[in-house]
Amino acid sequence: DVALKILRRDFAPRTRRQFFLPQEYYICRDLSKKAAHPNIVEFHPPLLLFGSRVCFPMEHYAGGDLLELLYREKKIPEAELRGYFSQALDAVQYLHSKDIAHLNLKCEHFLLDGAANVRLCGFGCATRFDPEKLEEDIYCQTVGYTPPEVVNRFPYDPMKADVFALGATLYILCMGRFPNPKLLHLMGKGAPNFPRHSEVSDHLKELIRAMMEADWSRRIDLQEVKRMAWMKRK
Repeated sequence: DVALKILRRDFAPRTRRQFFLPQEYYICRDLSKKAAHPNIVEFHPPLLLFGSRVCFPMEHYAGGDLLELLYREKKIPEAELRGYFSQALDAVQYLHSKDIAHLNLKCEHFLLDGAANVRLCGFGCATRFDPEKLEEDIYCQTVGYTPPEVVNRFPYDPMKADVFALGATLYILCMGRFPNPKLLHLMGKGAPNFPRHSEVSDHLKELIRAMMEADWSRRIDLQEVKRMAWMKRK
């Protein structure tokens, strides 16, 4: 089955229309041309431009997204969660290898296909970046997932911003619930809170805290994420 995302350029805010929409179009077009990564949504060329509308044909995935999975299962065992997270990590690492930052990672942007494989979607804030430069123009924000340097509109490393959001995604999934507004605010400060009697393993807490480090210069990168103890458990 094919899903069709349709955007109206004439209804979009000017910044969205002049910058983000063209970026999304060209990034999705390029992803549709190249060998598809197994953990990124499959785009069906051609992407269409007609009149005021931009259309993104893509594969339809019937498994919902990771937040819906959390609501269904109430609690995701760490071994199962590690499998989903590893696939999400691979998808983001693939984007970074192409000098593309997603900049809007969250539970709802990780879909599940019929075989329960993770598929990354939601490229509306995605941008190409120069690995040698800090980003100073794009400041997309989703409460709880956005790192402090972006919230405060400081120059930032797009790859480290994705690491923070990926850590926030992992935090929400392991806690078994979507955070309340107060906790979301604390998450945005790089302060993930674990209840005293939490069932979350120490290795997973260590990983999340390292990914959500408030100081981006001390925040681990994706290669370091893969070397953390929790990632190596069976």
